[in-house]
Amino acid sequence: SSKLDAILNELDEVWKQDKGSKVLVYSQYLGFLDIIGEALKARGVACYRIDGKMSLNERVSMIRSFNKSSTKPKRGQDIERGSVCLGSMKAAGVGLNLVAASSVFIVDPWWNAAVEDQCVNRIHRIGQKAKVVRVRKFVVTDSVEEEIVNLQRKKKGMANEILSEKGDGQLATKPTLEDFKLIFRR
Repeated sequence: SSKLDAILNELDEVWKQDKGSKVLVYSQYLGFLDIIGEALKARGVACYRIDGKMSLNERVSMIRSFNKSSTKPKRGQDIERGSVCLGSMKAAGVGLNLVAASSVFIVDPWWNAAVEDQCVNRIHRIGQKAKVVRVRKFVVTDSVEEEIVNLQRKKKGMANEILSEKGDGQLATKPTLEDFKLIFRR
């Protein structure tokens, strides 16, 4: 698919800038993680995975393996590829410390941006040693994904407006019927 091609191309771009670095790839769809994993294995990329089907011990073991993994350039390889940890947003997006990675890919949007933020926060925390932390979000143009991103922006904007105050201590604005019509396209 074009999204898979974009992900693989972007991984190579990250590894051109940060040779051998580790990348977290999050999706809400286990089937898509399977497809990405197969494509990475075909390229010889070390691939790890965390999803809800795994026991706690399996998850801990996988995290340790990912954190300890190192890459060695292969002969004839023009890019020193690192390793990738594939994670479901629900199972690998909360409560894990994955600071060994320096990049995060969100390959499909979640309707609630806070879930995506939690995924990013797995590497953006105390213990991160990378000078640059990269976050990439993949969204298909003219699709439901684009509408989800628009909804996320609108919700964040509404929350910021509701939480902000005028100088006199009153709320700046409240959402109107027109705001909700715009969100739900009615």
